[in-house]
Amino acid sequence: MTRAWISALSLRFDLALAYHPLFWLLPIVIVLVSFRKQIRPRLYTGLLCTCIIAFLSVWIVRLFLPMDSGVPFFNLLQEDVVSIGPPRWLQFVQHVLARTVC
Repeated sequence: MTRAWISALSLRFDLALAYHPLFWLLPIVIVLVSFRKQIRPRLYTGLLCTCIIAFLSVWIVRLFLPMDSGVPFFNLLQEDVVSIGPPRWLQFVQHVLARTVC
């Protein structure tokens, strides 16, 4: 998300969305938590749970789709910003499974 914010501050929103599609949600969460006493408890809980579910959803999709096929605006990027190969954790699991099966 740090790279997403650096890109957004450079006005490269397409690149920021490719790094993390929910980078824009962080300031909303900070404001929400900062003003939680002024917000009705039920609304606060609902908004916070929605934000948490959104972040977890992106994390899970990126964890199980290592080629980052779900990255929005990926086709608009001119530079390679996302790893094209499988992540190291997946390579490790495949290596361990290959050794235990044989």
